[in-house]
Amino acid sequence: MLDQGGATSADPAQWHVRILDAQSDVLLGTGFLLHGEYALTCAHVIGARAEVRLDFSLGDRDRVVATRTGFSGNQAEASRDIALLRLAEPRHHSWSAPLVERAELQRRAAVWCYGHCAQYPDGTWVELTVAGRAGAGGGLIQLFTEPAGRNVEVGFSGAAVLDSRDEAVLGMVVLKSADSHPHGMAWMIPIRTILEQLPDFQGAVVEDPPQRSAARRLEQFDSRIRELVRAEHRVVGLRRCLSRATSSLSDSPWSSNEFRVRLAGFRRKVAESPDGVSPDELDGLDRELTAARDFVGAERARLEEIGARSERPETVGDVCPRPDCPGDPGRIDETGFCEACWRRPPAESPTREGADEWRCAGLVTLPKLKFPRADWATGAEPSVPRLEKGTWVGRGRYQVWKYLAKGGYGSIYLAYDENLKREVALKALSDRYDQRAAGALRSEAWYLTRLEHRNLVRAHDFFQHPEVPAEGEPADYIAMDYVKGVPLSELATLPRNRQDPPLIAEILAYGCEILTALEFLHQRGLCYTDMKPENVIRSSDRIVIVDLGGVWEDRKDGRRPSLTRGFHPEQGPGKFRPSVSTDLYSVARTLIALIDDVADDDLEKVRYSMDSVQCVLDRALDPVSARRFTSAAEMADQLKGVLREIMALSGFAQRHEASRHFEPATSDLDGGLGAVPPLEHWLDERAELTALGRPTPEKVVQELPAPLVDPHDRQAAYLLRVTASDFRRLTSELTGSVESQLKACRAALAEHGGPDVRAAATCLAAAREQRRHDAERGEQSPGPAWRLDWHAGLVALASADFDGAWRHFREVRTLLPGEAIPAVALGLCWEYRGDAKEARRCYEAVWRRDKAPAGATFGLARLFLRDHKRAEAAQVLDAVPAVSRQYDAARIAAIRAYLIKLGESGWPTAEDVSEAARRVNELLRDDGEHRRYDAEAHVRLTAWVQTAALAVLEHSAAKVEFTEPHELAMFADPPGRRNLQKRLERSFEALSRQTRNPAEHQALLDRKNRLRPVTWW
Repeated sequence: MLDQGGATSADPAQWHVRILDAQSDVLLGTGFLLHGEYALTCAHVIGARAEVRLDFSLGDRDRVVATRTGFSGNQAEASRDIALLRLAEPRHHSWSAPLVERAELQRRAAVWCYGHCAQYPDGTWVELTVAGRAGAGGGLIQLFTEPAGRNVEVGFSGAAVLDSRDEAVLGMVVLKSADSHPHGMAWMIPIRTILEQLPDFQGAVVEDPPQRSAARRLEQFDSRIRELVRAEHRVVGLRRCLSRATSSLSDSPWSSNEFRVRLAGFRRKVAESPDGVSPDELDGLDRELTAARDFVGAERARLEEIGARSERPETVGDVCPRPDCPGDPGRIDETGFCEACWRRPPAESPTREGADEWRCAGLVTLPKLKFPRADWATGAEPSVPRLEKGTWVGRGRYQVWKYLAKGGYGSIYLAYDENLKREVALKALSDRYDQRAAGALRSEAWYLTRLEHRNLVRAHDFFQHPEVPAEGEPADYIAMDYVKGVPLSELATLPRNRQDPPLIAEILAYGCEILTALEFLHQRGLCYTDMKPENVIRSSDRIVIVDLGGVWEDRKDGRRPSLTRGFHPEQGPGKFRPSVSTDLYSVARTLIALIDDVADDDLEKVRYSMDSVQCVLDRALDPVSARRFTSAAEMADQLKGVLREIMALSGFAQRHEASRHFEPATSDLDGGLGAVPPLEHWLDERAELTALGRPTPEKVVQELPAPLVDPHDRQAAYLLRVTASDFRRLTSELTGSVESQLKACRAALAEHGGPDVRAAATCLAAAREQRRHDAERGEQSPGPAWRLDWHAGLVALASADFDGAWRHFREVRTLLPGEAIPAVALGLCWEYRGDAKEARRCYEAVWRRDKAPAGATFGLARLFLRDHKRAEAAQVLDAVPAVSRQYDAARIAAIRAYLIKLGESGWPTAEDVSEAARRVNELLRDDGEHRRYDAEAHVRLTAWVQTAALAVLEHSAAKVEFTEPHELAMFADPPGRRNLQKRLERSFEALSRQTRNPAEHQALLDRKNRLRPVTWW
C-alpha cells in the first residue's frame, strides 16, 4: 500500500470529484462523473441528504450543486451501496470516467484509487492489490494493501478504482465508517455490478481506455518504491532484534535503491521525450517491484514467526533538513539522497580560513577555504553503493566511512587509512565484468602512482576486495588522496566578497593551472582526454584534476578513449584520436561552460576584455588545426596575458612581464611628446609647441618591436646573431628560410631614406611562398603564420593603407590576444583611421595591464590631450614606473602636457604653468643626483616654463601672481613680471651658447634684448 504518508504530485483525472455537505462543506466522500451530467458515489456517503456540493480537483475549481436522482441504492447491502447524482450545471460530455467491464480480475493485480480523507483533504493516491471475489453472490471484489498497514480511509468511499497500467475504471471503492479491517482490507463494487443496477449508463463503457502516461506511471512507481523503503526498514528492525550484527537486506535480489536509480533514469528519458520509455520497460519495472514487495513481505512474516518483534521500523540515516521534504520525516540513505524527496541535503557552504590566501596561476589572489562536508563527488542522481559503512577493505587497512558518489567507472567512498591515520578516497569498479572499465581503472591506478604534480590527484594503493574468492567476485579498488572541495561546476557555492577578484578572472586562473598540469602530461607523451568541470576540484588552496582513468598514451594505448559529449571535437565514429589539440579543445569547452554560469552583471564589468577571452577560446576550438595552439604552455601564456588584462582593468596591479613573441621595445613611439624641446623652438618667437606627439606611419613601422625569430626556422640560429640592415645582402645570403625573408622585409622598411615598400612587399611574398613550399615538404613551422600577417600589416601601414594594416594586425591580435604589442599596433591604426574611442580601448587595456609597453602610455596620453584633458594625460604618464626605460620620456611628456597649446585657443592657464613649474623643479632636483639630462636640457626646460609663465602674465585678463615656493624658485623672487623677464633673459643668454651658427646665435640674442626692460640710461 501507498499509505497516506505517500502522496504524489500526480493529479487525478478531470472527471474526479470530491463530495461535500451542501451546508457545512464537511468532507463526505469521493465520486466520479458520467457523461459530464451525472456523478456516481456510495449511497452511505449521501445518506438522507437531498443535495450535496461537488468539488472538481482538476480543470474547474467551482463547486457545483448535485441532487439525488430517482435511482435509490441500498446502503445495507455493500454491492448495492450506490448513489446517482445529477449536476445542476452539467459539464462537457467528455468529462466522463472510462468504464471497463472485466469478467475477472487477476489475483494480486495492482490497482489504484485517488480519494480524500481528513488527513489529506486535497486527496492522495493509494495502491491496492486484488484479493478475489467477496460478498453475497460475489458482487464485490476484495482489496488489500501491501504490506498490511492502515485501512483505506472512510473518505475514499465512492472513489474510482483504476487499472495500474491505463486509465480504465474497474469499479468503485465502498467502505463504511463502522467497518474495521485490521489487515488493511477494502472492497470494490465492480463496474459489471454497477451496470446491472444502472443499465442506462452502458454507453459510458469504453472498448479502448486511455493509456496512462509514462509520467503518471513513474509517479506511481515512486510511491511504491517509498513504501518498499519503509517495508525494508521494518525488516531491518526485526533482524536487529535477533542479531545486532545484521543490518541490511544484502540477501535480497532487489533493493529499493536500485529501483530508485532506474526510476531516475526513466524520468530523465521522459523529460527529454514523452515517448522515451517504452511500455514494456515500465511493465518490467512493475513486475520487479511486485516481486520485491513479495520478498520483503515474506521475510517479514518469517521473522515474526520465529519471534522477532520491533515496535517501530528501523531508523536509517539522518533526517532530511529540507523544509519542503514530504517525508515524515525523510531520511538520508546510503546513496546520499533523501528517500522521501529524492534530493541530496543542502550542501553546507564552505567558509574562509581567516585571512589566509593563495595565488592561483601566480596572478589571482584567492582565499583559502574550509570545506565542512565530505561531499566533493556529488552526483545529480542516486546510485547504489556496493560497500556499507564500517566495511574493512584492503587487507584490513581501510575502513569505509561514507559513500560519496558514482564516478566514471566506479563508486567513490570516503574511508580511513589505518596505517597513515588519515582520510582517503576509495574508487571501486562498479561493474566487475566490464573489461573496458576494469582496464581504465587499472590504467588510472598505474598513472596515479607514477605521476607527481601539484594539480593531479595522487594514489597510494591498488588492491582487490574481497580477497577471499568464496566471498564473491573480487573488484578492483584504488586508494587515493581525499581532496576536500567542490568541482568547478559548483563554483557558485563558494563564498565571495566585494574585494575578491572578478569571477571570470578566477575561472581563467583555474584554466591556467589546468593547462600547467596538462603540459606536464603532454611532455610525457600522455593525453588527459576527459577534461570537464566535474573532473576538476577546487580545494582549500589549489585545484586538483581527478579521474585519470582516461589518460591516454598514444604509443601503447589500444583502448577507446574516455570522452564526454560536448567536450571533445566531433570527428565521426571511430575516428577520434586523442592529441594535444583535443586536450586543449576540452579545456576551452570547460572554460566556456564555467563562463556561461557567470552573471551578466559580472561580465559587463569586464566587457572590454571579453573579446580577448573569446579569441583564446576560439583559437583552441578552431576547426583548422594549423591555427590552434601547439601546446598547453602556449595557450596558458595567452590566457595569462588576457587574465592580467582583466585583473588590471579590475583594479589589481600587475607586474611587467617580458613578451614571449616580440623583442623588447627600443623606442617609446612618443612622436616627440617625451623629448625636451629642441633649440629651434626658440628661434622663431611666433612658433608654439602644439604637436600632440602622434608618430608617423613610417616611424611606426621602423620602431614597433619585431617578432622574435621562430625557433623552428632553419636559419634561426644565424638570424639571432645577425645585425646587418642591408636587406639585399640578407636576401642573397640567407635563402630558403621564411624568417630570413621577413628580416629582409623589416630591413627594407627601415631604410634611412624612407621605407622601401616595394622591396618589403617582394620579401613578404617570398616568405609566403617559402612557407607554402615548407608545408608541401612537411617542414612547416607549427602553429598559424601570424608573423606573415604582422609583416603584411607593417607593409600596409608604410603604404598608408590603414584599413589593410588594421585587418592584418587584427588577425595577429586574434591569434595572440595575450600580447600587448599587437594591441598597440591596432590602437595606432584606429588613430590613423580617426576612431579615437577604439584607439583608447586598445591603449588603455595595455596601459592598465602593463605600464611599460611602447606606445600605449603615450598613445593614451595623446588621446586625453586631444580632448583637452591635461591632468588625465599627466596621470597616465606619471604611472610609468621608475625602472622603465620610458620613465624619463614620460616625465618630460607630463610637463609638455601642461605647456602645449591645445587646438586653436587652448592656451595653458596659470594653474597649468604652475604645475609644470613644480614638475620641472622636481625633475632638476632629482637630476642633480641621477644625471639623466645634460646641462643644455636643464637650460631648455627652464626657459620653456619661464616663457609660458610670461605669456600667461601678458595675456591674462585677471591679475596673476606666482607666489608658491616652487614658482618663486623658477620665475622670480619677489614675484612680478619685470623680475620674470630678467630670469628669462638670463635663460635666453644660456640658450644662445647652444647655437650651431651665427644666425641662430643672433636670433636668440635679439629675443633676449627684447625682454630687457626699457631704461633712461
